[in-house]
Amino acid sequence: MISNHVVFFDTTLRDGEQSPGCSMTTQEKLTMAHALEDLGVDVIEAGFAMASEGDFAAIATITQAIRKPRIASLARAKTEDIEMAARALQFADRARIHVFLASSDLHLEYKLKMSRAEALEFLGIAHLARRYPATLSGGEAKRVAIGRALLAAPRFLLLDEPLTSLDAARAEEILRLLERIRDELKLPTLLVSHASTEVERLAGEVVTLD
Repeated sequence: MISNHVVFFDTTLRDGEQSPGCSMTTQEKLTMAHALEDLGVDVIEAGFAMASEGDFAAIATITQAIRKPRIASLARAKTEDIEMAARALQFADRARIHVFLASSDLHLEYKLKMSRAEALEFLGIAHLARRYPATLSGGEAKRVAIGRALLAAPRFLLLDEPLTSLDAARAEEILRLLERIRDELKLPTLLVSHASTEVERLAGEVVTLD
């Protein structure tokens, strides 16, 4: 792609449809998609596949009729959303799944029962709020990653060697955060680790198999 190329990502068929009086049938969405293709739009977000059968059907229909733009479906950072989006997009020549994490104050209050300031303090990342991901250290990036996972409202956390490559001080910070998640959020965690000390510290009960 040319470095100075402007990509037009159009959300008329998904976000625009939410405006009062702008609900569209599948055929109306297809007509709009053809118009957007004629305009030269690069990416058409055709809907939110998990939201309804109508959205799923509209996305699937558009993927079989529109060839030039890339066709996208919105999806929350949840396995079932992403799988549903993939099924709706299976016939697209060029597909995209637009994954999002809700992080508004309202979502934080509903999902984590915390204000924004409380969530940043809980994760120990308040000082990172204006930093770019590429500038984060290993420990900082892991805390941000855990925060993103929590925003998805998971049933449990799966942590695969979360302390790998961290020095003792940074590892201790992550361990304390995981203890708070266990004790305050009461969120079950599946920890993959080769360090027995980590397991013993975080687990309520340890069963050793010979």
